[in-house]
Formats: sequence, C-alpha cells, structure tokens
Amino acid sequence: MTMIANTQENSMGIVNHATGVIVTDATAASIESVTLGFAPRVIRFHNVTDRISDEWHSGLLEAALQEALRGINAKLDADGGVTDTNYAALWNPASSSISDLAASIRGITAKLDLDAGVTDVTYASLWNPTSETQAALRASIVGILAKLDADGGVTDADYAATWTPAALISIHTVANGTRTREVTNGIAVSGNVFTMTAATMVASKTFAWEALG
Repeated sequence: MTMIANTQENSMGIVNHATGVIVTDATAASIESVTLGFAPRVIRFHNVTDRISDEWHSGLLEAALQEALRGINAKLDADGGVTDTNYAALWNPASSSISDLAASIRGITAKLDLDAGVTDVTYASLWNPTSETQAALRASIVGILAKLDADGGVTDADYAATWTPAALISIHTVANGTRTREVTNGIAVSGNVFTMTAATMVASKTFAWEALG
C-alpha cells in the first residue's frame, strides 16, 4: 500500500488555541460563523445539549478532491465511449496539494478535448481552474462531471452522481457513539473563519467549540 495523500503540519506544535461557548435562541436555525485570530488546522464543535460533535481537519476537502479525480480517471479509462485508456496513468494527482490537483485537472481537460471518442472539445476552455484554491478546483470538477454526463460520445451518464466532491466534510459523532463522514452537518473553513451549517446550528441549544492552529 502506498500513501497517496499524506499531509502533515506540525511545525512548532500547537501555536494557537481558541475556545468558545454559544447558546442559540428559539428562532429558526441559520448558518453561523466564528472569526479567529489565526487559520485553524483542527476545529471541534460540540452540541452539548444533544451530545453531537463535528470535527474538521485541515486537508479533508483537498483529499476529497484527490479521491474524486482518481475516481473520474478510472471511470474514463473504463468508459466504452472514451477512446483513451490512460487517464489514470497520466493524470492521477500525485498528492492532495492544490498545485498537484490543479495540474491533474488541466491534464484531464486537455486530454478530453483531444480524445477521439469524446464529442465536446471545450473542456479546457470552460473548466480549467480559474485560480488555485480548493473552491475553484471543486467548481472545475463539478463542471467537468456535468459536461461528461451530457457528452454524446461518452457512454456513462453517472459521472456527477458518482464523483461530485462534497463542499464540506466533517467527522460527525452522535450521542450513541456512531461516527460518520458528514457532508450536510458540519464545518466549512476559509482563512481564519469557520462556519457551521444551519443543520448543525439547531435552535435552543448550547454549543462548545475548540480551534487549534
């Protein structure tokens, strides 16, 4: 087994640490954000009332993009309408770094435009990443998947259903101890701001959180 994604950030250990408590009123739940004085590497967010927890780690979303790109390449190699069968060999991302993911997307779109079995020739012009950020790379992948499903030369029409990467991911633990990979409840992080979904921020509850940077 080879670790195709292995990110580690441990310079100087825990440099920043913040905690907080939130109490919600009885009005409808809504998206809520907390601004920190640093970019977090770990967020732990607990619904103390119902004993439900979400935990976010830096790199989870990038790893999901890498997983999606490897899945797309495998699916293209096996697709009866696609001529080339070396998408994975050439363009599986070497890691989950943003630069490697962006290079993989650009390679895939260029290859699709030249593939004799693929009808459309505008994959690169429409869906190469506009910038090298996690959000831009996810938007590119979502666009490519929709285009593949609609492409007259491509046999499969379930690319988006199979390999659309989640917009947010957390490790979700409920009161009975069940842990799931959560994409509805959970936490999104941008810079030094972390945001909880409305599904997480239930009305009339007490929450406690911890951020490590």
